[in-house]
Amino acid sequence: TKSITLIGQGYASANGARLIHFNNLAIEAENVTLDRLCLGTLYVRDYNATVKNSFVSQTIEEEATYSADDVVIQSCYLSGGILLEDYENWTIKNSIILGTSHQFSNATVDHNVIYVTDQTGSIDVNSSTLTNNIIFHAQGLYDTGGFIECYDESTISNNVVNDSSITGDFPGNLFTSVSEVCRCTGSILDETYWLLAVGSPAKGYATDGSDCGPWGGDTPYLLGGIEMPSPEDDFQVEPNDLLALKNMYQEWDGEHWTAKQWSFA
Repeated sequence: TKSITLIGQGYASANGARLIHFNNLAIEAENVTLDRLCLGTLYVRDYNATVKNSFVSQTIEEEATYSADDVVIQSCYLSGGILLEDYENWTIKNSIILGTSHQFSNATVDHNVIYVTDQTGSIDVNSSTLTNNIIFHAQGLYDTGGFIECYDESTISNNVVNDSSITGDFPGNLFTSVSEVCRCTGSILDETYWLLAVGSPAKGYATDGSDCGPWGGDTPYLLGGIEMPSPEDDFQVEPNDLLALKNMYQEWDGEHWTAKQWSFA
C-alpha cells in the first residue's frame, strides 16, 4: 500500500492568529502522514495514520462506523482534547492537549501536557499507559475523589499531577501545583505557558531521565510546528520563516533558547 504525506508550513504560536489550512479533514486511507498543518476538525477513519507538528482545534474522537487503529499523534497542539473508546494501539506523545474531558483506551500516552479545562471534567484511562506527562485540572487540587479514573489494567506513573487524591492508587507520581512546574505566563492557550519553570520538579523526572511533558523524550514538541535547524547547520530561511523564528526568540527565553546558541541581528 502506498503512503500519503501532506506537509504544511506549521502554525502560529497559540496566542497569535492562525490560518486554518483545512476546516474539516478526514483520513480515509492507510499510511497517511499529516505534518505541520493547522486544522479545524480532524477525522481519523483508517489505520496507520501519523499526525505530527500540527494544530487541531476540535476534539479528536471516535466515529462508530470506522476502525482506526495504530495511530500516532506526535508533537501536536490539540485544543479540543481527545476521546478514545474502542480504537486500539494509539500513541499520543509530546503534545499539548486541552479539553473539557479526555478519554484514553488501549493507548500509550507519554510526554504530554494534559489539561482538563472544565471544573467537572475528568480523565478516563482504560487499558492504557500514562507516563511522563504533566497533568492538571482547572480546579486545581480537586477534592471530590480525583479526576483521573482508571479502568482495567492501566499504568499511571512518573506523571506530574495536581491531584493528591490518586497518590495511594498510583505511587510514583509527583503531586504539586502548576505554578511550581510550568512558566504559567500569559494564556493557557499559549504554547509557551507550558514551558518548564526554573527549578521545575518535572525536570529529569521522566522514566527515560528527561523532563516530563512535551519538551522531554526523543521527539520534543516544536513551537508552532516548525522544525528547528541545528545551530551548526548552514541554513537559509524565507522571510515568513524568519519572522516565525524571531517570534519564538522573543517567547522562548532562558535555557530553552540559549542552549541553541542562536541569535538575530
